[in-house]
Amino acid sequence: MAKKHSILNKTAGHCAYCGCTLNVQNMTRDHVVAKSRGGTSDIDNLMPACRSCNLLKGDDTLDSFRLRFFWDTLHPSDLVTYDSMVKAISKKKFYFEGR
Repeated sequence: MAKKHSILNKTAGHCAYCGCTLNVQNMTRDHVVAKSRGGTSDIDNLMPACRSCNLLKGDDTLDSFRLRFFWDTLHPSDLVTYDSMVKAISKKKFYFEGR
């Protein structure tokens, strides 16, 4: 239980991705680098996540997940070229990155 509290405290009780409020009962532990991609269960590789974000992320890398997570927030002008899309997406921040 202490490890779960430590993970939750990383983002002051919020989902690392969408920022919704969490507690130890409704939080899931997300492996930033998925175990299937060689990630570990060390606390440095774990982030608190709501169930929705954790399921949506699956074993994606952060960059791949960022593209899917923020897709609906892009402006049509961001979609003119692949480079403009990548540039627009790279400016988007998950909750844990904006703190």
